[in-house]
Amino acid sequence: MSVITRPGRTAGHRRRWRARIAGLAVAPLLAGLGLAAAGPAQAATTATLAFVTEPGAGRVQVVDTTTSTVTATIPVGSGPEEIALNPAHTRAYVTNTGAGTVSVIDTSSNTVTATVAVGSAPYGVQVTPDGNHAYVANRGAGTVSVIDTATNTVTATITTGAGASGLALAPDGTRAYVSNAGAASVSVIDTATNTVTGTITVGVGPFNVRINPAGTQAYVPNDFANTVSVIDLATNTVTATITAPPSPWNVAFTPDGATAFLTHDGGSGTVSVIDTASATITDTVTGPSQGGDVQVNATGTAAFVGDPAASTLWRIDTATHTLTSVATGLTTAFGIALTGGTYQFTGFQPPVSNPPAVNVRNAGSTVPVKFSLTGDQGLGILAAGSPSSQPIDCTTLTPTGPATPTTPTGAGLTYDPATDTYTYTWGTDPAWAGTCRQLDVTLNDGTHHTANFRFH
Repeated sequence: MSVITRPGRTAGHRRRWRARIAGLAVAPLLAGLGLAAAGPAQAATTATLAFVTEPGAGRVQVVDTTTSTVTATIPVGSGPEEIALNPAHTRAYVTNTGAGTVSVIDTSSNTVTATVAVGSAPYGVQVTPDGNHAYVANRGAGTVSVIDTATNTVTATITTGAGASGLALAPDGTRAYVSNAGAASVSVIDTATNTVTGTITVGVGPFNVRINPAGTQAYVPNDFANTVSVIDLATNTVTATITAPPSPWNVAFTPDGATAFLTHDGGSGTVSVIDTASATITDTVTGPSQGGDVQVNATGTAAFVGDPAASTLWRIDTATHTLTSVATGLTTAFGIALTGGTYQFTGFQPPVSNPPAVNVRNAGSTVPVKFSLTGDQGLGILAAGSPSSQPIDCTTLTPTGPATPTTPTGAGLTYDPATDTYTYTWGTDPAWAGTCRQLDVTLNDGTHHTANFRFH
């Protein structure tokens, strides 16, 4: 297997580097570990399952993070690294670096139902918001494989750059961003044409890339440069470079985008806390022997960190920055993708476009805000004061004033079971002409979903 290592590292360091590239994804705990049945409204789930890949053991462990118990063990391919769930959380996709394959897991039975051959040393994987395609970065080939999830076949292969590793999708699924660890760059892919439309120079050793919840910025930890590149996704330019402790590896944002948690893979035993408004590190959490992947839960109360050296899954309280162990004995535990205790929001539907797009409307017009939560969850899904909107700068899309509750028109929030669609009819203000605003739909599970608007 071809890997890219920090210059001057020993063979032992390289072995540990291979070991720490694992993956972890989290799915909701459903009755009997089965799929949610169609029919009566289902409340947001309260427990969280973590599907943890173990590259040294060739398997995925399913962990109930509430009880800290392993509930299932799933054999996959050689060297499983990252894992991603489809929007309905019925399938998990695992990159097997040593085998050059992706394992497809049925999360209701915790069994592998398909194995898809991709490029050499696959690492990053993400599923599009519509669930129709999985994008896989092949580190050994410098390519991205596009998998049709209906047929479990590769339908396109895209050449990006040397050491294509991390992969992130824009919230609306129109673009994929690939960090090329061997080229110190990020490739931008148009997912409609599956072509590279731009290349952004970053620091040395970018193994991962993550996009903030608003879809306006990408954070790229540069493992060999000890920096984090902040990319403006509207212009595809680096607008800030954050100096970080040695070996920054991966990063995750709180749902409001105000804070990011940064892990370090060099055995520093720390996780850095970044204030995204100032792009500075404001605190340090000590404890993990070796930071791997990190994800923040949808309610924003906890960040979960995989620790391959200690074979442990850690939990960081996002308010107090205290660290506790969730589960031990997880051989080379690494990556994380969290869900559970939340509704399955699949993005805003037309006529509203998701970030980073800016919707253009006439001030005073009525905007139908449509979305799905994968089933009828009842009409009590909105948090108090939600939806709200606030003024934003039309160029940077950053807030320029406080948020205020929106004014509904007609019936307000409705649900159509025939199309599985919620619709909130938003009445905009004629006084907003010539300004921009951000709509925030906060659900009662604590998740925030935003869309940007420019008013004539």
